[in-house]
Amino acid sequence: MALNGAVTMTEHVARAFRLADYGIPAFSEPDEFADDLLSLLEDPAHREERRAQSARYVQDRLDFSSYVRFWGSLLDGSWASRSGIVPTVPSRSPAEALAF
Repeated sequence: MALNGAVTMTEHVARAFRLADYGIPAFSEPDEFADDLLSLLEDPAHREERRAQSARYVQDRLDFSSYVRFWGSLLDGSWASRSGIVPTVPSRSPAEALAF
């Protein structure tokens, strides 16, 4: 996704990350992935469309609270409840936490 939204992964992972909700295809077959990359390289309009789709995905899904909600929904709290760990959201953003 960092490079024009070109993604290769299994169908199961693609469903979990819900890339299709944003119009971002994911490929498990090498030939299909190569065709997508070629299209992105040759067609500026297609590349811009994918960039916009990827930017929407990042905006909606890749902040820290979205990350916690995503994994929490997959794990449904069962592991946390068995281990006695209560997930919390830090008061600082990931960028602030990494700033030196």
